[in-house]
Amino acid sequence: MPFFRFHESQSKPGSSEAPPLISSFLQGKVPCESCGERLNVRGYAPLCVLPCSKCGKNVMVPYELGDYVLYKMIGGGGMGLVFKATTQSVPFKEFAVKIVPPECAGDESLIAALDNEAKVAALFRDNPNIMTSVELNQHEGVHYFVSEFISGQRWDDRVFRYGRMSEEELIPMMLTLIEVERNIYQKGFLFRDLKPENIMITPPNRPIVIDFGLCMDVVEAMFETDNPMVNGAPHFMPPERLTGAGESVWSEIYSLGMLMYYSLTGQTFFESGEVQETAERYLASGREDMVFDNLDLHPDLARIVMRAIQSEPAKRYVSFESFETELKEYRLR
Repeated sequence: MPFFRFHESQSKPGSSEAPPLISSFLQGKVPCESCGERLNVRGYAPLCVLPCSKCGKNVMVPYELGDYVLYKMIGGGGMGLVFKATTQSVPFKEFAVKIVPPECAGDESLIAALDNEAKVAALFRDNPNIMTSVELNQHEGVHYFVSEFISGQRWDDRVFRYGRMSEEELIPMMLTLIEVERNIYQKGFLFRDLKPENIMITPPNRPIVIDFGLCMDVVEAMFETDNPMVNGAPHFMPPERLTGAGESVWSEIYSLGMLMYYSLTGQTFFESGEVQETAERYLASGREDMVFDNLDLHPDLARIVMRAIQSEPAKRYVSFESFETELKEYRLR
């Protein structure tokens, strides 16, 4: 497996500078982000979590990985763990480092997936609304992918904290996301994992897409019909993936539509969080009779969302351009 370093990164809107934590780490001290208390972590295993002696909040013991010092877990699952990190060479800059979980260190499929994610993400370094790739490497058998850390608010955190979005706030960001999806498609890929957790919002309402873990070549996605593993967020993945059919532009439009529904209502269309149960509910219902009950929403906007999340792909928008045009025309009404 080849390892490489991408071109020197340039900060995008929303990237931030970290305090010089390295010197503190080298002294065996870790500052609590909640209260500032400096904990002595000498003798503890890297990555283990300790309660702060002052406020009780969890503090992670830093893990040195090559030039990077990982000091806070910020996400992850079966495909990989993501940590906030800094470096000795650039101590004022923050990074997001994704590693193959230690218990899966020898899993060639996960290593290949990480390799693919890094290389695909690197193709979009000129897009200000896609995360910036920095490095793909390994250290003492640990494979990792580094991107610039984006300081902002996750889309789902925004909805949880402030409630449903207004159309004035949402539509400009949706138009940006449609352009991002189109850019990815024009390079020969489908993103395949558009969900609130994979979108950061930086001032002033600039969405940045992160996590290319499920991104796939468009031809491969079209014929991915017999994979027994269903990966993705149940509330936002297209039904084609649940039923074993191929995916294309219309599948991404479905995810965009479900994101709009979630943002305008403050809730997902289905209550279930399980893939199988969501699939059963989906197959037992249609989108044609969907309504936005008790919401002050213009019927034309509701119609646009309903068309995007139709159960049959042929009934959705046929292209990113047609979806974009309808939203722009609605915005100018």
